[in-house]
Amino acid sequence: MLHTQPKPEQDAPHPRITASRLGLAKSCPGSFALGPHVSPAPGEAAEKGTAIHAFLEAVLDGVDPDEALPEDPEARAVCEKIDARDVYGVAGPNPSTETPLGWDPATGEAREAPRATAERRDYSALPEGWVAGTADAVSAEGDAVRVTDWKTGAFEVPDPGENPQLLFLGIAAARSRGKDRAILQVVRVNEDGTLRARTAELGPDDLALAEASLVAVLGRVEKSREGVPELRPGRHCRFCPALYRCPAVAAEATALLEDPFEELDPASAARAWERLAACDAAIKRAREALFLYVAGRGGQLPLDDARSLRIVEGRRQSLDPKIALGIVRERFGEDAAAKAASVSPTSLKKALPSAGAMEVLDEVKKRGGLTSTTYESLREAPSR
Repeated sequence: MLHTQPKPEQDAPHPRITASRLGLAKSCPGSFALGPHVSPAPGEAAEKGTAIHAFLEAVLDGVDPDEALPEDPEARAVCEKIDARDVYGVAGPNPSTETPLGWDPATGEAREAPRATAERRDYSALPEGWVAGTADAVSAEGDAVRVTDWKTGAFEVPDPGENPQLLFLGIAAARSRGKDRAILQVVRVNEDGTLRARTAELGPDDLALAEASLVAVLGRVEKSREGVPELRPGRHCRFCPALYRCPAVAAEATALLEDPFEELDPASAARAWERLAACDAAIKRAREALFLYVAGRGGQLPLDDARSLRIVEGRRQSLDPKIALGIVRERFGEDAAAKAASVSPTSLKKALPSAGAMEVLDEVKKRGGLTSTTYESLREAPSR
């Protein structure tokens, strides 16, 4: 598991707004007025997703799929199941990959930016005030551009026609290439290697409306930077690089403790849930910082004479759903397969008798459908 110390994105008090942050700008424009942003350390899921993205990029760039397989075992297990023909088919004809784009909300001008190195994205060539972002794949189809955004993991994103990041990429790609329409698609890469696309087609009027909506979002950001920040804590706080210095999250934590839960009604319960989400994001970020500190002290931190905080290693198993469900159907029938739909060791043990679950796990392992990975976490333990 890779851990990196969070660092400010740049020295300027207000960093450039990028496509991946437009959703946050829409939910909480004041977060962009809280000083230098600090990016959280990437987690295991992000590292796995990055490896899968790199594989898909290489395949579209003409690299042999077998040569493009990532070293990360979990990412490799997914990529080995991906049919390259599906990748070519969904991305459109002759796509350009990792395409950096810029858009000026003041004039509507857009252009492709110079492609940076594989290690990092660099939008410094774009004028100040421009929004920047990188499309996973862009192809031209007649009077339209097709913009593809690969997604991995369990987190769901908005539909393409309501996704601020993808709307920006569609606008910038269409304007920079002189096209009147944009085909936007979020392509989910499933654990079994299949690709599931959700698509939205935007005509000239749709592009104009999308452009106006993003200009309005950016206007709220600018207003927050010039005056009192418009802060709206919620589930989006987990992605916010300004979380460390957000007064609204601290206020939500206080309100959560002070509000009487015995007087809940539907409205106050919904508000309490949003407050919990903001607090959970802050706690997760604090835990990541503690992990880095303990790791720097050799993996152990004394708490008192009897207890210490330690970094411990755990093991996680994942099953190939196609292989596992096939075995369950073969030996226990369709009803058992439906009960084990989530396809994890735990779900198998709930859906099948103990001996049956072990039988299926053993068979999955024999057929190469069991992946085991290690992870590290903080645990409190008695001092040695």
